[in-house]
Amino acid sequence: MGTAPFVPDTMAPELTLKSISKNDRQVKGRTEAGAAVYIFTGTKTYKAQVNKRGKFAAEIPPQKTGRIIIATAIDESGNKTVKSIKVSEYK
Repeated sequence: MGTAPFVPDTMAPELTLKSISKNDRQVKGRTEAGAAVYIFTGTKTYKAQVNKRGKFAAEIPPQKTGRIIIATAIDESGNKTVKSIKVSEYK
């Protein structure tokens, strides 16, 4: 018997973000285990640690209400998903 043909991973990772308020010091969410997650706050970039269940948290300083935070998840095959979330006054 021959070996099965290699099928490359071309699916972008799922990415969900929890709501964030001006007093929060973390951006939390879920993605594919093994993915890298980067958080962009407009002036700085933060890397989140993703656990084996796909949960992540990135430490950030408090943000102004209305700021748009952008999260990017890149899986081990290089597929990318980008999402944004707006900082609210309260949760």
